[in-house]
Amino acid sequence: GARVPLRGQVEDFHDAAMVIAEILGSEDSAAEHLSKCIFIVGMGGNDYLNNYFVPGLYPSSMQYTPEQYAAELVRSYTQHLT
Repeated sequence: GARVPLRGQVEDFHDAAMVIAEILGSEDSAAEHLSKCIFIVGMGGNDYLNNYFVPGLYPSSMQYTPEQYAAELVRSYTQHLT
């Protein structure tokens, strides 16, 4: 399948939650239903493999130490998820 950026995944989840709210009759019912679901989130792999470790295409590894890049990813993910 196609790669969907985190921002797009969050937007898709929001859209799906709104559909669930319509089906169940309220946002509270949807929230209760979704609170019983298990979510698996895998993130960061492509950011490292396709960005940080490919200095010929992306300057990330020249701009950041591994620790700084990890902190930048955490900051970016936090921004998307809050």
